[in-house]
Amino acid sequence: MEPVNETETLNATAYNNANSSKYSTTSLVLVILAPTLTVLLQLVTATMKESNKKGLEHCRRRIQHALTGLLFYTLSFILTHFVASMLLSSTTMLFYVLHSSRSRSKYIQQCYMAHFGPLLREHEKNVHTPPGAFWFLFGTTLLILLFPIEIARASLLCLSFG
Repeated sequence: MEPVNETETLNATAYNNANSSKYSTTSLVLVILAPTLTVLLQLVTATMKESNKKGLEHCRRRIQHALTGLLFYTLSFILTHFVASMLLSSTTMLFYVLHSSRSRSKYIQQCYMAHFGPLLREHEKNVHTPPGAFWFLFGTTLLILLFPIEIARASLLCLSFG
């Protein structure tokens, strides 16, 4: 319905600006909160005590994949496609820079292993092998960039619980 007079036009503009501003603030908070939550989930999962029972040796990684996948799945309903694409792309690139830094700095490698070592497979502890978390982020980024959101969401759930 088109505004009839100048007052209705001003009111409609003010309403749209207020909603746009509120959405921008929410998106900004989510853009900051999403990577922070992902890293916190990894830290919590890495500090969990693992059972010695056979068959449960990869429990930490399974929990981490499920929680991270569910976080990304939930965010796919909240963030715009552009914001989600930029967030995943930049996070994946930053993660790769962190991984590359592990081979250049013993201090970074020690901190990385202290915090995330329990989540790594034996071959991922090598500084020249990107960890599974990198490939998870990379795959999720490709899903969001290359496929319609419905397919990306279903694929993300398969990747998370697969």
